[in-house]
Amino acid sequence: MIQDLTYQIEDENRVSMAHLSEKDDEIRAVRAQCQAITVELEKLIVEKVNLDAEISKYRQLLEGEENRTHGRVISTASHSLEPATQTSEFQSPQRTILERLIRLG
Repeated sequence: MIQDLTYQIEDENRVSMAHLSEKDDEIRAVRAQCQAITVELEKLIVEKVNLDAEISKYRQLLEGEENRTHGRVISTASHSLEPATQTSEFQSPQRTILERLIRLG
């Protein structure tokens, strides 16, 4: 009787230790995934900052070109174009794309 209970306790301990080991493995795997996601997120943040800077440069270039050639002003607060008294009837595809990027900004 006592020997049976001792065997049962030892068996339950082995099962519990196996479960704990499995859970520890799962925790290590989740931590590794979190680390990989964190690294990827940091890369994406750097890329976003770089793209924001590039968009800002294009916005400044577009503003300078608009002021120089068409007398149009780009409002940086709203990212929209305000027409001046003279406008061009022809808009190049590049200019249209840049204007869309600025609006999305």
